Amino acid sequence: MAKVIDIKNYQTDRVAHAFLEFYLSLFKNDELDSLATFDTKDQMAEINHFLELAPQVTNDQLIEKLVEARSAELTGLVDKIVAAEPAVTELTSSKAWHDWYKQLIKKIAVRTPGGSWNKYGTR
Repeated sequence: MAKVIDIKNYQTDRVAHAFLEFYLSLFKNDELDSLATFDTKDQMAEINHFLELAPQVTNDQLIEKLVEARSAELTGLVDKIVAAEPAVTELTSSKAWHDWYKQLIKKIAVRTPGGSWNKYGTR
């Protein structure tokens, strides 16, 4: 059984904190498309709606408010990711999550009919 990523205790769970920083980065750069492949219950819509209405605060403050308001949705999303990709439980930095995400995008492109990328990662 894969390790659990404890979103509610993100202050002490380095993987959870890294995931939250990663998610905010994707949100701010409008790059959430591939992550949505794990969202079967519209959790990301709820998370993103909160972020769209959130006040302009530091990232740390925003993460705190996000977890307070949307921990159930974040936990549901991260649980789906862990179920499909157990290795993410070892990603302790936002950079590591971004590196994983690049690999995910390549996997999706390979298995998507008509995708612009082939199995060799070229066009």
